[in-house]
Amino acid sequence: MKNHQLTCKNEQLTQRILALETQLSEQKIVLDDKDKSLLKKDSLIGQKSAKITTLEEYIRYMTQQRFGASSEKWSADQLGLFDEAELLSNEDETEQTCIEVPTHQRKKNACQFLRIYRQLILFMTYLKMKNSVPMTTKP
Repeated sequence: MKNHQLTCKNEQLTQRILALETQLSEQKIVLDDKDKSLLKKDSLIGQKSAKITTLEEYIRYMTQQRFGASSEKWSADQLGLFDEAELLSNEDETEQTCIEVPTHQRKKNACQFLRIYRQLILFMTYLKMKNSVPMTTKP
């Protein structure tokens, strides 16, 4: 009888071990699936971070273009752009290539045009007023 009880317990333990091994293998499969999912999400997060960085740079650039200084000013980034050409050229050559251009004065046609235009408007206004208001004679 004791032997029979031992075999029953042995079978129960064997079944319990098999059930636990099955449960363990199922949990390993679930963990593997979750690891794969996490790797995909990490990759997606990396791609989105790169896109966000690119968009932030674009926003900074467009903000600078829209609201920044509109005149040509030298920035610290631009100071070294033309150094190479200056280093390669000689000072003697630059002095020889300088050409003087005679100066001239600007014509004042625009001012004359405006003055004539104003006089014409005043004269037309005078004519309209003269024609619209009847002449009254004093008694």
